[in-house]
Amino acid sequence: MSDSTEMNALAKATEAARSGRLDEAETLLAAILIETPTNTAAQTLSFTIARRRGDHAVARQRAEAALELMPDDPVILSNLGAALIMAGAYDDAKTRLDAAIDTAPKLFSPRHNRALLYMMLGHFAEAADDLAVAIDAEPDRADVRIAFADALIESGQLEKAAAHIRELARLGIGEPIRRAYYWGRLLYFSGRFADARNTFAEVLSAAPNEMMYYRTLAAASFHSGDPEHAERLTRAAFKKFPKNDRSRGTPALRVLVLEAYGADCFTGIDRHPIQYTQGNFAAYLPVGRIAYTHVLTDVVEDLDAVLDLSQYDLALNNRSVFERIDARGQAERFDRMAAALPMPVVNTPAATKGVTRAGNAARFANAERFTFPRTLPISHEADVAATRDRILTELPLPIIQRPLHTHSGHGVTLLRDESDLSEFLALYPFSEFYAIAYHDCQSKDGLFRRYRLACIDGQLRPCGMHVGSDWNVHGEGRETLDWTGLGLDKEEIAYHEHPETVLGGAPEDVFREIVDAIDLDIYGIDFGFRRDGGIIVYEINAAMGLSLTGERTGAGYRQPYKAGVISAIETCLFDRAGKAPPADQT
Repeated sequence: MSDSTEMNALAKATEAARSGRLDEAETLLAAILIETPTNTAAQTLSFTIARRRGDHAVARQRAEAALELMPDDPVILSNLGAALIMAGAYDDAKTRLDAAIDTAPKLFSPRHNRALLYMMLGHFAEAADDLAVAIDAEPDRADVRIAFADALIESGQLEKAAAHIRELARLGIGEPIRRAYYWGRLLYFSGRFADARNTFAEVLSAAPNEMMYYRTLAAASFHSGDPEHAERLTRAAFKKFPKNDRSRGTPALRVLVLEAYGADCFTGIDRHPIQYTQGNFAAYLPVGRIAYTHVLTDVVEDLDAVLDLSQYDLALNNRSVFERIDARGQAERFDRMAAALPMPVVNTPAATKGVTRAGNAARFANAERFTFPRTLPISHEADVAATRDRILTELPLPIIQRPLHTHSGHGVTLLRDESDLSEFLALYPFSEFYAIAYHDCQSKDGLFRRYRLACIDGQLRPCGMHVGSDWNVHGEGRETLDWTGLGLDKEEIAYHEHPETVLGGAPEDVFREIVDAIDLDIYGIDFGFRRDGGIIVYEINAAMGLSLTGERTGAGYRQPYKAGVISAIETCLFDRAGKAPPADQT
């Protein structure tokens, strides 16, 4: 094939792809790549077509195959970086994109892709730097210009963001509604909530079918001192948008995810479209072979009226904290709703009901190989002495105070003596909380460790560890240590590779009583070690998420273990649906 013929064929393939005739484009590209496999433009178009089809695994395969032929080509490196981002392999993606930029510092594609990666990781200043270079390379790309405004706002460069948005308006770049939306975000982050509210109201009036415009207007109303309007808007939004679909490509399994409406849904302002997940395992459901529809069960009376239930193979209950359902008076209604579904349900409401914090403490009070802390639900009114005496009759000091119905490390305090306890009760009349027996779990090196296991279909898998210098290793200050310098990375790898060495036995043997007693399909176990070496189980529930998502420097070693947990979840979902996974499942 002559150069001119090849160029003509590539032009035809590009036009076919632009017009949506993807099969025709692939046929033309195949002929080019047989003759000239190192044609970067043809390889890139082939990669792009796979992504347009939603087949990200094929896109990655094509990028990897092209890189074998052209190991130093910055465009091919950029393509592979983009594919790795979609696969969640962020460290590997950055390595490829860094190499591409080292080779061609001003090239658009790797700068744009690395900026997208930085924004996903919350590194907005770095994203803005890359986007500035990308804009120099292709100044007419409206999407890149808008992303630059977003990155400047998120990184606090508000004056620069304001000047950029004004310039976009002067040049007529981007849709006016999008420019107005980001101007509203700029006002919001400047603390001008009333002005932001007015701007978001105009945006919503012009585009009433965008969930994020409801979200931002509700947030601005809330911070303008009008929580009632925020609440009304929130409920209206969820009635208008009762579900959110999350999928890539053609799925082999369709899952209905039952979600909870939360009172704080719109009190913040997020960059991303809302995904109805509580941050537990359901937030990391494998996407690709499986597609999901998230539905808010609080605001839907009849699922049949919202969805064609016959299209789903499986349901997953993501209302993982039973106490919260019960506290809202929805337990019976939700149980009926789940029982009426015409497909199997993962983590049934009945199973969730069986793993309350107080219930676990009672159930495993006499466990042989571990200790579950004694736990008392406390309803305190105003009589400090009465509540204090009731607690001290049941538990010795010190005790942990944890807000009722919660599982995170937020709002948790250690009450070391009677003075601490009395002071807390005096400060918080008419409060509800758990009083939990405290066990000293400080390691010999002065640090505190919390290990996590994922139990998936009865099989236990290590799911990371957290280490902190404070007893509340669940808290916000975790992982601020010199992880590599202290050898904690090697320690975590050893836990993943040989958990029996850490536990003194196979996880299934040590925690056999839990696995046999808990009816949940997918849940987590958090544990640590007392000073005397005994195992303390902090909690067992379905509200846990992957402990393998920290993006601190050097955490790339976690990626294979994270992928293993997600793969096990995928296998469990196919098994529960009674379907065989696709032949290419790994």
